[in-house]
Amino acid sequence: MGYRQITGLSHYIDAGLNFSYKSVLDLSVLYHSNKSITGGFSFDYDQKVRLSCFYNSETPQLRSLSGGTFELSIGMPFSIMKQ
Repeated sequence: MGYRQITGLSHYIDAGLNFSYKSVLDLSVLYHSNKSITGGFSFDYDQKVRLSCFYNSETPQLRSLSGGTFELSIGMPFSIMKQ
């Protein structure tokens, strides 16, 4: 759970759940008090490459302009580059 405040704007609360399976697969979902939702997963392949995919729904004020955002990332730990 988190709390955010931006000067001059409303206060926001974020609440979420994370499920991890054998440190290989992570599933996450967050509800934001601005009535948007974030959800996604991360998959760690052999502790060498991590693939993450997340979707964030837009706030009610922006839903007519956009269907949300989708993020895809690929990561590699720095320790692996030393080999």
